Order: sequence, then structure tokens, then C-alpha cells
Amino acid sequence: MSYDNNMRGVLFKNSDKKSEKSPDYLGKIEIENVEYQLSAWINTSRAGAKYMALTVSPPKDADAAQPKQNRADDLNDALPF
Repeated sequence: MSYDNNMRGVLFKNSDKKSEKSPDYLGKIEIENVEYQLSAWINTSRAGAKYMALTVSPPKDADAAQPKQNRADDLNDALPF
């Protein structure tokens, strides 16, 4: 049984911020078996509540934009055993 990452993502603190406008966190998220870039900024609302603003971007690599093939599908061929 393979692990399904679909509709899951991760964020890591951006330790290499180039400017104040750079994301505070960077990561990846998988949606419908396509991996996207995920960016997050920590902001404060007018009422003083902290929140995270998120942006999902298409992958920079054109090959990565193709849906991932489920590894279990590879095993569905005619095996002699």
C-alpha cells in the first residue's frame, strides 16, 4: 500500500528571505496528483489578529505539472506470478 499525499502539503520557515515582501514560509502541496509551490506570509489584520496569507503557484518545472502516476498502477500489468 502506497502513501497518498493528495490534498496534503508542507510549509517550512523561509530562512533565505531576499526582501520584506518575500514569503515567510515556503513549501509544496499536492492537488489531484500535481505538486504545486506553496508560499505563506504572516500578516496582522486591522483588528490585530495574526493570520497567514497563502499563494499556490504552478510548478516551475513543466514536467512536474503532469499528474503523478500512482505507483500501484505500475503493478497492474500482466505478471507471471
